[in-house]
Amino acid sequence: MFCIKCGTENPENAKFCKKCGESLSSVQISSNNHIIKPSESIIKRISWKGIIIGFILLKLTDYLIGSYEFSFSMMAGYLIMLVIAGIIPGYIKGMPYKNGILNGYVIGLVFTIWISIPGMQEVLSGTSSFIEYIVISIIILMIFTPFGIFGGILGVFIKKRWKYDQKEESYGFR
Repeated sequence: MFCIKCGTENPENAKFCKKCGESLSSVQISSNNHIIKPSESIIKRISWKGIIIGFILLKLTDYLIGSYEFSFSMMAGYLIMLVIAGIIPGYIKGMPYKNGILNGYVIGLVFTIWISIPGMQEVLSGTSSFIEYIVISIIILMIFTPFGIFGGILGVFIKKRWKYDQKEESYGFR
């Protein structure tokens, strides 16, 4: 039996994971062999430390780019940093992959809100309409969020692979 939280293999009769202590008795197997676990709060599945570190990286990118004028290099820089910013909370929170997806989405959402603030200032000053602001914000969300999600999934994958490599070393396979 594998632990849902950390992926560690445990004896079939174990009640708790030998590595992280997660209760294995709360896990049920459905008729089609899917694992069912009581849902954990979404707030508990978010790596706030990772989100803050990722946001700091995005702010650093903004500082280095230094302009809100659209350019290909600006867009490429933000997309690369969104993937990196998504990797951090995905790696910190770890398994399952839905944690990486959630944390990557939060990074993309935070980025969208942050990048949309100058647009809201234009709406408040009367130089832009609220409808334009909403449409542009949705487009930004649809473009940038998948890159954060990809980074979150990649962070979980890297952590899972690192744990696998550590197990191989401890068993003397390397």
